[in-house]
Amino acid sequence: MSRAPRDWMAGLTGAQVLSSLRSGGLRLELAAGGGLRAHPVRLLTPWALALLERYRAEVADELRAEGRTPWPA
Repeated sequence: MSRAPRDWMAGLTGAQVLSSLRSGGLRLELAAGGGLRAHPVRLLTPWALALLERYRAEVADELRAEGRTPWPA
């Protein structure tokens, strides 16, 4: 896979990623190095979206606990 999707993905906020996921625009997968890869898709199941939103909320809570500011809403 080319680096372009990952480079593009790196510039997105969490809210932008979730917005794309809600519209069925992206599929995310873990890359070998622990990063994320984004792929265009046509459909994201409600179950998968709920799981990603839950993960985003958990990460935001962890950042707040460390005194860091999570991404904009």
